[in-house]
Amino acid sequence: MISTKVWRLWAASIALAGLCWPASADEPFGVRLLRPDSLHGWEYGAKPPANWTISQGRLAGNGQSTPLVSGWTFGDFELRFGWSVKPGGAWRVGLPDVPCGAGWAVSFQEGDGCGAVRDGQQVVATGAKIDALPAGAMHTADVRRSGSVLQVIVDGNVTSEVAVDRNRRFGLTLSVPTGEATISDLRLAEPRGNALFNGKDLTGWWAPDKKGEWAAENGDLVCTVHRGLNYLRTDKEYANFTLSLEYKISHGGNSGIGIRTAREGWPSGDGMELQILDQPGEVKDSTMSIYGNLPPYDRADKSDEWNRVVIKAEGRMISAWVNGELVQQVNTANLPELKHRHLKGWIGVQDHGGKIRFRELYVHEGPDGLGLDAWYQPPSESGPAIVLDRLMNSERLSRADKLGSGVVSRTVPKGGEHVLAELTGPGALVRSWRTFAAGQLAFYFDGEDQPRIQCDAEHLFDHVPGVADQEQPLLMCLPYAQSLKVVLRDPLPATYRLEYVTFPPGVPVESFSTKKTAVPRGMLPAIEYRLDGLSSGKLREAEIYDRVNSEVRTIEPGTTVRLASLDGAGLVNWLRLRADRSALLNNDLWVEVTIDGESIPAIAAPARFVFPAFASGEALMGFSTLVMAQHDGFANLLAMPYGAGLSVAVGNRGQKPIEKVGVSMSVDRAGEKNRNDYAGRMRLRGIFQPAGQSLDDLIQRTGSGRWVSLVYQQPDNATTGISSLVVDGQARDGWAMTDLDAFFGRPGEGSSFYRALSGRRGGISWRYMLLEPVSFEHSLVLKPNAGDKLGDRLALFYLKK
Repeated sequence: MISTKVWRLWAASIALAGLCWPASADEPFGVRLLRPDSLHGWEYGAKPPANWTISQGRLAGNGQSTPLVSGWTFGDFELRFGWSVKPGGAWRVGLPDVPCGAGWAVSFQEGDGCGAVRDGQQVVATGAKIDALPAGAMHTADVRRSGSVLQVIVDGNVTSEVAVDRNRRFGLTLSVPTGEATISDLRLAEPRGNALFNGKDLTGWWAPDKKGEWAAENGDLVCTVHRGLNYLRTDKEYANFTLSLEYKISHGGNSGIGIRTAREGWPSGDGMELQILDQPGEVKDSTMSIYGNLPPYDRADKSDEWNRVVIKAEGRMISAWVNGELVQQVNTANLPELKHRHLKGWIGVQDHGGKIRFRELYVHEGPDGLGLDAWYQPPSESGPAIVLDRLMNSERLSRADKLGSGVVSRTVPKGGEHVLAELTGPGALVRSWRTFAAGQLAFYFDGEDQPRIQCDAEHLFDHVPGVADQEQPLLMCLPYAQSLKVVLRDPLPATYRLEYVTFPPGVPVESFSTKKTAVPRGMLPAIEYRLDGLSSGKLREAEIYDRVNSEVRTIEPGTTVRLASLDGAGLVNWLRLRADRSALLNNDLWVEVTIDGESIPAIAAPARFVFPAFASGEALMGFSTLVMAQHDGFANLLAMPYGAGLSVAVGNRGQKPIEKVGVSMSVDRAGEKNRNDYAGRMRLRGIFQPAGQSLDDLIQRTGSGRWVSLVYQQPDNATTGISSLVVDGQARDGWAMTDLDAFFGRPGEGSSFYRALSGRRGGISWRYMLLEPVSFEHSLVLKPNAGDKLGDRLALFYLKK
């Protein structure tokens, strides 16, 4: 007669037989949860991982090691691993409750109590005695949860079996409560769930054009007609899930897996695309990159063979395995673009011209929710992360983050050695402009005798973490913890202008090195992809935020018409003007933004100064800027927080009616969690000063905040320069210049140019200082050179209330 315990063990094995990629004679079990040489995927504890060593997938720790919290949760699962301990040592595998709670804990040690199970503080199974092994040998462990049963098996013997509420879901943690311990080959499998593809037809799938481009062929899902980019999409939308599949792609082929995409959206812009790319070597878009945003850790795919893929999505966590190896894992809540993506949508397979076949497509759905609360504790953001996030999310500038900025300007003669800058950390060099690139540059970090960067001045972009693929001016994020000295040797006569940011105490900053740039993974590719998208006018067209679209009106001369209003608190991500391009050729059409019910607009200026990249009235597609976009109108991406309402009006100060004028906004309306945050932010305000006003200053502003932008129309046959920038009564170094080329960054190719944050078109120049705004507590005055003629100008600030 079969015992109850053996019966349950057999039943659990049957229940788990449908695990993703079950082991066979020539196929390893499940997927690996440990990278060979890093703790990626295990960095979500209250403290960063410390006192751990990992090599070739073998993890060793001791009683001083910080607990590791993984980025995964599970319902039914099977966990297998090898383990060893030194005398007195122990492992603790934690299964915390989702979203929070102590949950279960399983202990592994030699002697009595191995496999003991606790539920919170209560011991629910005492485990069994496990004999010690010779030095170098490892025990085996298997932790299985199926429905209402949790089993622990050590060295092939059941040590514990307990009942568990089948509705409970668990995270996964590792810790060494005492002594020294090692774990190896940590693997996991989940039930593979329901079939997405029946092997016979396209039931359950759809495509915008015709399903006929895809077909079932010998049990595989194949693309039969290649028409460029195309996705076959599931009828059903999925939020939290584990997706498993196999694919085989032709040599050099390109494809992808789309997830969480709105019905009419596109994965790489609105959901996510996990890339499939058969190219040699490691590139930023290798297989299982999150396309355009985050490269994989490395490659595990095989060319011209069937490859096994598992993609796990829960809350903001995205993980991917190829042939059992963890190649992607990230909390997208911490990424500048992906934190704005949908958490539910269709799953799709992509045709991008390569011959690709899919089979064994299964999805195991998880419950709704964001996973573990521990994943979303306020992160200790690094200085570079804060600065670079400003380029993608200008709302960062409205926060009082205590970051500062500065400028060093130096003119050097021909030949010799010259110290361009000696900067005290923590900080980051973010912008470099020069009149002529010649000679050798050397960068010395933290007082070191040898430079970490040494290169020809004209090739600096190739040696630093460059932003937006632009070289003059060069935008970058070159962090230094203690100090940075920049030396130029054997130059030709030139002027250099170097701009930097400073970080307050407590903000983590690691100095750049050639092995580790100290820039967070994914930041630079995301910025580049965002810039590329904006060049074609893309503004997250199927985004998660509300869209407010006004009706189109005719604005009569001498009138001002309110077009859109918002109540309560929130954040306007971008403002778009819908009007004919001719409306930006002069100063007749004005835009007025009023916040918090104030009687005077926070911004009132000619529309061409609010959207200066389009002031020439010409159709401009393909230009690149991180602050403006052209699609169905003209958009400015400077965020506008408000606490008690916001309205947008347009006025006509000309003599003729202006037809077909409207506005659109992307709005993040405040909820209970962020209402106080948005209401307390600095507000975007502007000062427009027409030419000819009896003012002696380019800019003058009182209050507390930061200066973020200047839009300027240079008077005909006149030159405007800067004599000084005075902040809180003190003149700042590096601001004197005979003209504004160094400020706007004109690289010398003519009167018109476009860069990511600056440009000149139709006689109007603009610069947005997203990387290095100028903060002030009481006042800011930008003074021109004596006798300079001043033109129309708009200065923008984030100001405290």
